Amino acid sequence: MIDFNKKFIENNPQFDYIHFISAVVDSIKLKVSFEIVYKKEFEENYFRDKSLILMAVSKLLPPSVPFEIKAYASVFSAREIEKAIFEFIGKESTLVYSALKKDCVNVSTENKSLTFTLPDGVVEYINKQDLLNSIKQHLKLKFFSEFDVNLVGVKENIDEINKRLNDLEDVIKYSYERPNEGRVIKPVGVTHMYGKDVSSLASYISDCITPGFYTIYGEINEVKIIEYEKKIKKQGENPKGKLVTFVLDDGTARINCIFFAPKNNHEIIKYFVDNTYIVSEGFIDYDVKKEDGSLQFRVIRFSGCERTEFEINPVVMIPPQKYRFAKPEKYVTLSQTNLYSERVPLTSDNIVVFSLLTTSQNKFTTGELLEFSAFKLIGGQIVEYMTSLVRPGILPSEEFRGTLGLLKSEIEKSPTFDQVLPDFYKFFNGCTLVSHPIDLNISVIRPYFEKLHIPEPTVIDITSWADINIVKKFAPKSPTRTFITAENYAKILASV
Repeated sequence: MIDFNKKFIENNPQFDYIHFISAVVDSIKLKVSFEIVYKKEFEENYFRDKSLILMAVSKLLPPSVPFEIKAYASVFSAREIEKAIFEFIGKESTLVYSALKKDCVNVSTENKSLTFTLPDGVVEYINKQDLLNSIKQHLKLKFFSEFDVNLVGVKENIDEINKRLNDLEDVIKYSYERPNEGRVIKPVGVTHMYGKDVSSLASYISDCITPGFYTIYGEINEVKIIEYEKKIKKQGENPKGKLVTFVLDDGTARINCIFFAPKNNHEIIKYFVDNTYIVSEGFIDYDVKKEDGSLQFRVIRFSGCERTEFEINPVVMIPPQKYRFAKPEKYVTLSQTNLYSERVPLTSDNIVVFSLLTTSQNKFTTGELLEFSAFKLIGGQIVEYMTSLVRPGILPSEEFRGTLGLLKSEIEKSPTFDQVLPDFYKFFNGCTLVSHPIDLNISVIRPYFEKLHIPEPTVIDITSWADINIVKKFAPKSPTRTFITAENYAKILASV
């Protein structure tokens, strides 16, 4: 952003109290998002001049390119400087970030200096990549000051650095049957249809589990052409628009798709014919109309192709080394006593008893997962538990949240089940999953097992050990938070 800042200040010297930190281009929406900082003492000036600043930025961009600005005050403190360093290096270099610890960075706000104490190998890498200069430039932009940045090298085992690199918490590892092949498809016989020819390797549809930009291949089925009324009508333009919905199937999974015909070329939808093959690029996001967490692929461009033979490369997730989003808690053993008789557990198997809460408000739909709780029993003893809220694709209504005592903010800051499932996998790995009714509960989470390539564990209904009448007594009669239900089921099996 150095050049952009220089050009902006040359044209607008009155705005020298702001700096542009980053610019992210959304290639789908053709939108630019700027992150800027302003001097704290000029905060009033910024809000006064905001409309003029927006106008000045628009003059530096191509005509009609939409953009947005996210602005915040620059706070010159050791804590903020340290935070900025970690964020910047985390984006620039995974190797350096893996070796970086808080005690490796010494910040002096008085002298405007920083000293990194890092292994010799990492120091050599930083020098080769000229990363030090990038850090200086970033800090100058963010804090409006020149910093003296120094490197001090220390001897350290490079194998230990690589181990820390491999053990980063956010890395989920998989075991591929054919590790050198990966999980991609190279469509054959690609021909031009609409937009730029799609020549990228296609992902398995079964691996497209989170919103994002993807290339996918598959057979077209269930084509439906729909005419709709445009919400925004321009003078002289046809008020009617056309879209096509269809299902794309590559042999690993199916996904619902949608394509909006361009206003000047409705005839392009003629290419969507059942039992033909395409390779397409577009954006996968939640299907807001279904409100069940399912995904939809919005096609941006596509090419025709032939049916492509490929052998699916099986993959299994390896249980993570560390918990990331949900961590187990030890269960208080004092509560596992029976005052009237000797405690004889109903089973000594290693099991995990779980309970689920979904967004559904009727018995005919399962809805999306909203919360889960699980208790682990080893040898008939409750040893630990795990519980977590889950952020669904579509937030439940305010009335429904009110009946559960949940705030919107609580749900919004919670992890998705895709994020928290690896932690649950680590928690139940090696145990039998138990619930009631087990068929219904496992049907809610089974699709997530398939999406994340987690082998489905052995499952048993709690009534295999406990009397059905006792289980029904503790089963929730209406949407209820899951902790108490799961704990009661665990106590039944532990005879507490």
